[in-house]
Amino acid sequence: MYFRKPKGILKHWDFVLLDLACLHLALFTAYYIRHGNFEYWKDETYITLSLVMTILTLLVCYFSETFRNVFKRGLYRELVQTVEQISLVFLMTVFFLYFAKIGQEVSRLTIFYCAIIYLCITYPTRLIHKKLMLNRMGQKVC
Repeated sequence: MYFRKPKGILKHWDFVLLDLACLHLALFTAYYIRHGNFEYWKDETYITLSLVMTILTLLVCYFSETFRNVFKRGLYRELVQTVEQISLVFLMTVFFLYFAKIGQEVSRLTIFYCAIIYLCITYPTRLIHKKLMLNRMGQKVC
């Protein structure tokens, strides 16, 4: 029986799920740092922000082909690709907040903390996952 290999975002769904988990961990942590409590899911504005950032991350991963040749990239190229993806997601998030007119309700400091934490969590997570996957496939790690 013939099975076609998935292309695009489905080919590396594991990386996409890891990125989304890192995004939500970063947003939760940034909310805690800024507001000093764990009531992130009680704030309707931040729930909307979380949903929008999830959708934007999926769109950026799909349209910019973030994970193309992910196993062939070195450390520097992986860092550049991660920074590009995070920059696009947060730039589009800021535009959304402005056009939806909810920018006044969301702390800019929370957005800034989230971007920094997201980068600090996502980059090592990608490297570790890539190393584990390459070891599983029996290939030499970069």
